[in-house]
Amino acid sequence: VASSTGDTTNPVADQCELNGVPCITSDDPWQSWFFGRKGDPKKGFQWTYHFFWGFDQVANMYAEMWLSIPTNKKVGVMLTNDPDGIAASDPVHGLPATIKSHGFDVNFLGLYPPLSDDFTAQIAKLKNMNADVACGIFNPPQFAIFWTQCAQQGFRPKIMTPPKALLFPTAVEALGNRGTGTSTEVWWSHHHPFKSSLTGETAQQYCDAYEKASGKQWTQPLGFKHANLEVAIDVLKRAKKLDAASIRDAIAQTDYHSIVGPITWKGGPTNPVPNVCTTPLVGGQWEKGTKWKYDLNIVFNKTAPEIPLDRPFSAIQYS
Repeated sequence: VASSTGDTTNPVADQCELNGVPCITSDDPWQSWFFGRKGDPKKGFQWTYHFFWGFDQVANMYAEMWLSIPTNKKVGVMLTNDPDGIAASDPVHGLPATIKSHGFDVNFLGLYPPLSDDFTAQIAKLKNMNADVACGIFNPPQFAIFWTQCAQQGFRPKIMTPPKALLFPTAVEALGNRGTGTSTEVWWSHHHPFKSSLTGETAQQYCDAYEKASGKQWTQPLGFKHANLEVAIDVLKRAKKLDAASIRDAIAQTDYHSIVGPITWKGGPTNPVPNVCTTPLVGGQWEKGTKWKYDLNIVFNKTAPEIPLDRPFSAIQYS
């Protein structure tokens, strides 16, 4: 098993595929995992399986969430020059193309080096196009630099949605009060209405137990780390023998209810290509918290109505 971005999942899955080792991965947009490994939708892979959402899902969710409040529909998109950013820049299925299909005027600002510390050129373009919406894949340190430079250079979009950058409360805390109102994808939360078929724990119970044991706030990846192991254990229970081929066959027949939702590779609407199972995705927005310094509220759920809303999506309020 492996998880957490194409930098980890892809080399692990590639080695497993080469060596005939059954492998289950998660927590990486599926296009980055599948096409980043030169997967062929007609053939798929023999030994490696993956579950997570895709760039098409996140782009459609963002666009629909943004349409729920008034803007000038001008969007600036910037992406990192890494496996995730390259996959998200696909001219047909990537973020800019999918967002544009919802009627937005999209300016793709290109790929930037992952360790950039000067975003003056990109911010100038965002200001020139009068973008009400800014969106980009950032690592948390780069987003902190970018968002600080936006403040210094007077760029105040109504919506700032940076995939990947604001998954963790610590990343928002690093921004201070300027983190409130920023929005992000939510792939798992304490409010998700799923429970583990392994332990019987609900998402809420799991998060409560984690916070009590660690003294730290729950985070989105917790659910997928749990689910990765859940699915692997379910597969081993069902395998006819504990050899590679039998375990692989059991993976292919998976139909399991995990703490992040249903997981199956048997074919159906959640299997866009062989070896991939998609999971639900909703929109979230950070605001000042009660128990913790900042809370992630679910503010858009039309893409997965079974996941309850905390409140409606709103524009950033600048002090």
